[in-house]
Amino acid sequence: FYTLSACLYIEAAPKTVQSLIEKLEAKPEVYHIARRSGKHNLVLSILAQNIEDIVDFVDKEIRLAPGVHTVEVAVGELPVTPKTFIP
Repeated sequence: FYTLSACLYIEAAPKTVQSLIEKLEAKPEVYHIARRSGKHNLVLSILAQNIEDIVDFVDKEIRLAPGVHTVEVAVGELPVTPKTFIP
């Protein structure tokens, strides 16, 4: 079971952003991916069982990708879906 979530703010080359999206959209722990403008051009949210899982995910799935310049991580509680959300 998941006990934590993390938001990953990534600055990467445009081609890297696209390849990360294609690679990560099938990962079960990823529940949100979005391109952004500004310093961080890719934001994704993941679920994890513990801090070690988050560190492992970032190190293996993000930092090793060529073209990744920076990664900032914010760790928090599990997400809450607003009652007014319509998928």
